[in-house]
Amino acid sequence: MSAHTEGGGTGGNGIWWNDLFVFFNENGKYKLASVNKDMDLIDCNDGHFLMQKIENGFLLGHASCYAKEDALCCPSLNYIVQTKLLNHKLVFVGKSEK
Repeated sequence: MSAHTEGGGTGGNGIWWNDLFVFFNENGKYKLASVNKDMDLIDCNDGHFLMQKIENGFLLGHASCYAKEDALCCPSLNYIVQTKLLNHKLVFVGKSEK
């Protein structure tokens, strides 16, 4: 599950991120396994991660990352990112250019 969070910043330069919550379904009840900020899962200085699908035990998504010269509106680096649940924590596994 992803929750969009906004706060801080001024003049149209607000700060935002997505918090990613991973749950296990155990006997019909959901148990929280992991909470991560999207920025912690993309292996770049700044950017955002949007979940797309679960495939072969991996959570895959799209990362938009900022190059040094990018304005806050317009990240120019795009990747497909692979994450995995390891010891009840969602961790970055790898990325490839989109």
